[in-house]
Amino acid sequence: MQKDAAKTLALAKNRLQLPLVVRDILKGNASMDDAARYAMHTLLSDLQAPDMLLCAALALKEIADHQGMEFSGYNFLHTECNRMTKRYAHANIFIDVKNISDTKFANVLDDLAGDLESFAEILELCKMSFEILHPESAEIINIFCAQIQSQILITDELIRIHGEATQTIPSLPQTGSAQEDNVITFRLNA
Repeated sequence: MQKDAAKTLALAKNRLQLPLVVRDILKGNASMDDAARYAMHTLLSDLQAPDMLLCAALALKEIADHQGMEFSGYNFLHTECNRMTKRYAHANIFIDVKNISDTKFANVLDDLAGDLESFAEILELCKMSFEILHPESAEIINIFCAQIQSQILITDELIRIHGEATQTIPSLPQTGSAQEDNVITFRLNA
């Protein structure tokens, strides 16, 4: 079981690439120049919110591992990063909005918004604690903060639009077995 989890995380890091880039920057194998900053912003802006959270958690875990126990929030940070990676590493968040109930869609968006906001707060705290002694780590975290704030705005707008749509368009009654046979898998491991 633990081997499968390690394999899943390794595949996620490889797919997302940014946690590996962060590790290389921290080890001195890559530089944090303007091109790297631009590339990080571009890669992050192309991700959807669940992948953004997973990428941020994996990258922040790399930073925590690099700083080690000298960082006073190491255990807390590791716990939160593990929680996010467990929740989003196995998540298959491909929602067919035509075939999902309004309630389930609203719940997915609410959960996602809550996770984005709580992780944004953690990133801000980490950034402040790293600014003096580890400015390169703080700069990396700042990039993630900016991109997660953008995802929060997008998710909040989706919630607002969805709320308006459900208030203005009456729901049609669910009839027939065709709708019941159309099952959407959505797994979040908390």
